[in-house]
Amino acid sequence: VGGIVGYNAGTVQGCVFDGSIDHSAETTAGGDRFLYDHSQIGGLVGENRGTVKTSYATVAITATHPSRHGMGTTFIRLGGGIGSNRAIAENCYATGTLEAHSASDLYLGGFVGESYTQSASIANCYARVSVVGHSAGGIGGFAGYLDAPVQNCYATGEVNATKHTSVGGFVGYNQTGATVSKCY
Repeated sequence: VGGIVGYNAGTVQGCVFDGSIDHSAETTAGGDRFLYDHSQIGGLVGENRGTVKTSYATVAITATHPSRHGMGTTFIRLGGGIGSNRAIAENCYATGTLEAHSASDLYLGGFVGESYTQSASIANCYARVSVVGHSAGGIGGFAGYLDAPVQNCYATGEVNATKHTSVGGFVGYNQTGATVSKCY
């Protein structure tokens, strides 16, 4: 789910999203709960496998995934700019508020929920976002989880977590291969 693009394999350039996204479990007509198993949610792009540049998002995003009662795990990758980044993001920013509740796995970041694979990169981006996570995982002012290089970026805003998790003002969980340089 993205404010501009849900799944990007091309180029998103010079785009603006100003709005809200509510991505929560739904109840069917029979009363059963329908749950999105794996969600990548971003103010600009939900899942990026292309290029996102010179774009920004002003967002209020909430996501809720309750327990599936033994039916497997769910995850949320939520970022003010990009939910899950597997490629290139540069010269972008996000402002606003993010809040997520997940019964299992959560990566929540002011700009990017996760930046995964070392071929991905983020440069010259920032987040001015209030981040609140109610699940175990990685929660950060800029990124929830990193396994990719990030350079010349910054984050401001409050970061709160209500469960045992990896929490950081910039990155919640920084994987072994990730490099954070010239960031604050």
